[in-house]
Amino acid sequence: MRCHLPDGEGEICWNVAGTIYNTNGQQPMSGVQVALFTAPLGHGEVRQTLQSDGTGNIYTSSSVAFGSGLFPAVIYSGDTAFMTESIRDGACNRCHGRSTERVRVP
Repeated sequence: MRCHLPDGEGEICWNVAGTIYNTNGQQPMSGVQVALFTAPLGHGEVRQTLQSDGTGNIYTSSSVAFGSGLFPAVIYSGDTAFMTESIRDGACNRCHGRSTERVRVP
C-alpha cells in the first residue's frame, strides 16, 4: 500500500487494500467478500464490506472508522474465515504474504 499513501506514487490513497488468494494461496480470487466487523467472529456491526476484483484485489478510498480495532472476515461460496485479532489499519499485505500467510478463501 506504500505507493497508495498521500505521498506515494499511486493516483489514489487506499484506506483498506489487499489481495485475496485461492485455498492454496497461489492464484488471486475474484468475487470474494471481505467484511470488517466491530467484534470477533462476525459479531457486532459491519463497518465496511469489500469485494475482490478480477485480479483478487480489495480496496477502498472511503474513510473507515477503525476505532479500537476491526475484525476481518473472508466470505466465499457460503464459507467464512474469521481473523481473530483486530486490525487498526487496512494495509492487509503489510503482514499477509510476508510474516503471515496470504489472505485465502476459506
